[in-house]
Amino acid sequence: KELQSEIETFIETLPTQVKKVFILSRSYGLKIKEISVQLDLSPKTVEKYLTRALLELRTHLKNKDLMSLLFLFISARNNILKKKYVLEEGFLNFTCITN
Repeated sequence: KELQSEIETFIETLPTQVKKVFILSRSYGLKIKEISVQLDLSPKTVEKYLTRALLELRTHLKNKDLMSLLFLFISARNNILKKKYVLEEGFLNFTCITN
């Protein structure tokens, strides 16, 4: 739960487009090209945003001494983020879902 909370908190700090790229990639499993089409960004921009988000997440978790738990997030990522954000008709709805 602590890891999930930290990741959700971290995601909320990301700029909107970076957040969208991260969630579409890590939660919904979309490929770079699919994300670039959906968000009308170049594939290079999507790669740059995803790299930025992953590096910042890694740093954030290291600072919180949670890096060793990251593998749990990777295996459970779909469930963690899909509970908060909904993919509707192929587009990410950023209206958060409350539990």
